[in-house]
Amino acid sequence: MGYVSPNKTSFPAIVGDKFSDFVALSSVHCDGWGLSTVDQSGSHIVLNRKVEAAAASSTFDATVAKNIADGALLHLRWATKGISISENNTHPFVYGDYSFIHNGSIFPPDVIAPFIDPKF
Repeated sequence: MGYVSPNKTSFPAIVGDKFSDFVALSSVHCDGWGLSTVDQSGSHIVLNRKVEAAAASSTFDATVAKNIADGALLHLRWATKGISISENNTHPFVYGDYSFIHNGSIFPPDVIAPFIDPKF
């Protein structure tokens, strides 16, 4: 989930009463959660990534409520079978000036290997 806003806000504020429905998805998307923010200057801050279900996390509610920004990404991870469950595999990812999340997997995974720089 993501937002861009003309005014600084948080996910609970911008989504409203239905935000709890989104968080409830972590009963299935239970392999981690992460939040990144961006301000109008374009600087990114990865605020938190945890390898636990958002609904069961002792820090999730406070983290998403207190971190206000012009834009943000929030991800609930449902790990691809065969991919390790670790903080390194928990979204959002940050590379340079980019913060990103994705949904889904690539099958077969070997088809993408030629396009990935060996340093990664």
